[in-house]
Amino acid sequence: MKDLGLLHHFLGITVRRCPAGLFLSQHQYILDVLDRAGVSDCKPCSTPVDTQAKLPVVEGPSVSD
Repeated sequence: MKDLGLLHHFLGITVRRCPAGLFLSQHQYILDVLDRAGVSDCKPCSTPVDTQAKLPVVEGPSVSD
């Protein structure tokens, strides 16, 4: 075994040390995936779905699989 120093990048995850602990990010991995798919220069758009919808609690038996 060999000591390679502090961890910076492992399996597509970037590791940054901060006072509260470790910050893990896959930012560079996502950029690489978008580049391979050819959509890295596309413009973002909002989601056409209501992301704040609340589901009511329903009493009764659970649905079977």
